[in-house]
Amino acid sequence: MNKKILASALAVVMTVSLAGCGKNKEDNKNADRGQNVSVYAANIAPIQSTVTYTGEIKASQSVSLVSKVSAKAQQVYFKDGDHVQAGAVLARLDDTDARLAYDQAKASYNSAKAAYSMTANSTTKQAEAGARQAYESAKIAYDAALSAYNREKTLYDNNTTVITAKNALNTAQRNLENTQRLYDIGAASQMELDTAKNNAENAKAAYDSATIGARAQLEAAEINLRNATNTLRNAEENLNLTAISSKESIASAQASVQTAEAALAIAENNLSSTVITAPISGIIASSNAHVGQMVAAGTEVFSIKQSDSVDAEISVTEEVIPYIYVGTEAKISVGSVGIKDKAGTVTLVNPIKNAQTGMYTVKVSIDNQDGAINVGMFADIVLVTEQCEATVVIPSDAIMQDGEEQYVFVAMDGIADKRIIEPGIQNPEFTEILTGVSYGEYVVVEGKEYISETNNKLNITSYEEAEQ
Repeated sequence: MNKKILASALAVVMTVSLAGCGKNKEDNKNADRGQNVSVYAANIAPIQSTVTYTGEIKASQSVSLVSKVSAKAQQVYFKDGDHVQAGAVLARLDDTDARLAYDQAKASYNSAKAAYSMTANSTTKQAEAGARQAYESAKIAYDAALSAYNREKTLYDNNTTVITAKNALNTAQRNLENTQRLYDIGAASQMELDTAKNNAENAKAAYDSATIGARAQLEAAEINLRNATNTLRNAEENLNLTAISSKESIASAQASVQTAEAALAIAENNLSSTVITAPISGIIASSNAHVGQMVAAGTEVFSIKQSDSVDAEISVTEEVIPYIYVGTEAKISVGSVGIKDKAGTVTLVNPIKNAQTGMYTVKVSIDNQDGAINVGMFADIVLVTEQCEATVVIPSDAIMQDGEEQYVFVAMDGIADKRIIEPGIQNPEFTEILTGVSYGEYVVVEGKEYISETNNKLNITSYEEAEQ
């Protein structure tokens, strides 16, 4: 939404007629001219409704830095309340023991790598290489045999002599079937049936003869492919058998390398842990390290609360929660530091109601690069619950209510026409009209209280026109 347009629309001030100020019902009414009123032309404008809550400012992220090693603090660079950047070195611990452990682990790792290299390049590996070469040769022969077979199969399938004999056989067999059916109903003679049978047998003999001749090359290719397949299978089995012994010894050596590598990683991590750095930018909330003091593994050394971005945490009613989602716009005002209408965004909407308060927790993220907002302050948070970029709006002051029915008076040729309306989005200044009033129609604002369906003559003293 264009916020400037919205602000302009909501800042419209209805013109109030001086003629109506300070007058009571009797003074304000003129029987001849009608009731003095000011009117507003229904406009097309953006509109939004908002809710306001008060919440506490909290750190959007908080990190507790726990020492991974037991060592004496040699240097401490920051204290409580100091601002730090991500990656800054906060303290250094004595690394003597950690460095010795790292050097020992590195030596063990290098030794395991050397042993693995010797095993991987042994004579067993050479035998495996020979078996692999035989397998690859057999694979080449198999691929060639398969290609030859596929070629002969294609030639066989496309042999014109075989195809012609096959077609003649199919024709003779269909003729025999037709003649047999005619013979069964007495429409063909025995001689005709015998002739059809003889023709089918001759066609079958001709097809078999053509097939035998054409299939000779295909069968030779099949035999060659079977032989190549057996050779490849034997070469593969020999390669697998040859590799078993070398794989076992190599796997053992490799496991030793992995064990040594893991021990080296642990030692390296312990060594790097003697330098404590800030994982995020923020404020040091607590510092428990002091130069010369022993720091035990597992104890908190520093606590950092993020400061360049903070959260305002609020509790929202169940009537409002359906309109709030991650990404909802918000405006934040912190009176104690003079901040007003600072932009924010909803980053968390807890769908579970708090059993004690009966409300839902919502967090709003606020940029705090300048550090003006401190954790623990209280802020007013305005959330946009509904909005529309362009719709028919009228002043909320024009609307009247009778029970559950809402209505307005529309000026029609000097007469007040009562209209039942269906309101949409509402705020203290304007209301969206879904039905009942159209763009450009004039609704009565000032003086509406003195109008009725019988006392409906109007004297319009002030107009507020719709924007074009």
